[in-house]
Amino acid sequence: MIHASKCILSNVRHFFVNRANSSLADAMGAPRRAGFAGNSKKLKQCLSRATAEGLIEEESMTKRAVRHDVIRDIIRRGGIKTQRDLVDQLREEGYDCTQATVSRDIAGMGLAKSRDGYYVLPEDLRLQRMVGELVEGVDVVNNFLVVRTPSGIASGVAVALDAARLKGIAGTLAGDDTIFVMCYTEDDAKKVAEIIGRLRDR
Repeated sequence: MIHASKCILSNVRHFFVNRANSSLADAMGAPRRAGFAGNSKKLKQCLSRATAEGLIEEESMTKRAVRHDVIRDIIRRGGIKTQRDLVDQLREEGYDCTQATVSRDIAGMGLAKSRDGYYVLPEDLRLQRMVGELVEGVDVVNNFLVVRTPSGIASGVAVALDAARLKGIAGTLAGDDTIFVMCYTEDDAKKVAEIIGRLRDR
C-alpha cells in the first residue's frame, strides 16, 4: 500500500507538470510533449493498484474481525490454556490458522491469563469484578434480563456489560439499581444469564 501511494504521488506530480507544459505548448503553438499521455496512463495504473491493495487490506481486516469474534466465543467457553489449544479450537470452528497468527491475535486482543492459567478477555476481567462484587441478582423474563445492583451502581455495571460485547445482547438500559438487558432471543437471554452467573461464582 505504501509503494502504491508513493507511485501515485510521483505520477500525480509528473501528470500536472506535463499538463502545465502542454498548456504552455498550446499557447505558443509548439508541439505537445509525449510525456503527458504516458504519465496519465501510469497514474491510472497506480490508482488501480492502490484500489486493489486497499480492497485486499479491507478484506484482511474484515476476516481478522470475524476471527476475533470467534476467539471471544471460544475463550468465554473456557478451557483454553495455550496457543495450541486455541489453534485447535479455531480449526474445529473452520479457521485454519497458524500459531503465529493466533499469537498476534492474542496480543492484539489483549488476552490475559487467569490465576488458574486460562486465557481470559480483558473486558471480562473488568466485568467479572463488577458482577462479582456488585450484582445482587439476575432474572430472565422472555428475551430480557433484569439485573439488580445496590443503589447508584446500575449504570457502572451496564457500561461493563456493554464493553464486554457479550454475544446475544442487543442493548442495555440502566436505572438506579436495576439494569434491563435486551437480548435478541429468549435463548440468548438464558446464555447471557449463565455467563453472568459463572462470573459471579468465580
